[in-house]
Amino acid sequence: SNDQCIDQANGQCISIGNGLTKDPNDNTCKCDVGYGYDSINMKCEICQSGEGVSPYTGECMQCESYECIDWFTGQCKDQPSDQTKDENKKCVCKEKQGYDSKTHECKECATGEGINPSTQLCEKCPKGQCIDRSSGKCTQIIENQSKDENGLCTCNEGLGYNERTNKCEVCGYRLGIISETNLCGHCRTGEGINKNKICGQCPDKEG
Repeated sequence: SNDQCIDQANGQCISIGNGLTKDPNDNTCKCDVGYGYDSINMKCEICQSGEGVSPYTGECMQCESYECIDWFTGQCKDQPSDQTKDENKKCVCKEKQGYDSKTHECKECATGEGINPSTQLCEKCPKGQCIDRSSGKCTQIIENQSKDENGLCTCNEGLGYNERTNKCEVCGYRLGIISETNLCGHCRTGEGINKNKICGQCPDKEG
């Protein structure tokens, strides 16, 4: 019947409900994402932090050391080479990459898009947020900061970003603003600090 599914553990028909859904392909019981099947109590339970769902039994389990928890399905899977694990053993894209919302592959986000920290998807950051230049993630705009035309966090003119304090500050002695990172730092060889405090080539004398 429509409201029963096949228990993968013992092959019996059981009623749908309590987070149990039916796999349309083979009518087996499956749990919603992030839930594992508890065959003793015959119900779906939320997997504990750091646990994934076994692709074979549908139960919550500790994934193997070479596996991570798929961000979208909650299942244990071999860790792809372009991904790493977060503190909860979930698969996440490597540095400055987010998931493509359609293919779920890791990619460099398009210009103007940041990584949503809660979904890991590349998307336009919401109002009041800008793209952190070092992590690529959407983050709250702080005091004396705005976003540039590409959505990147940019301190107001004359100020550089201090990663340690998470503040926009006047750069210290002999430090200029590195335009790519917006951080205070030593200018590259051959560059000086211009009147806006940004590192760059000193202008040639106008003829």
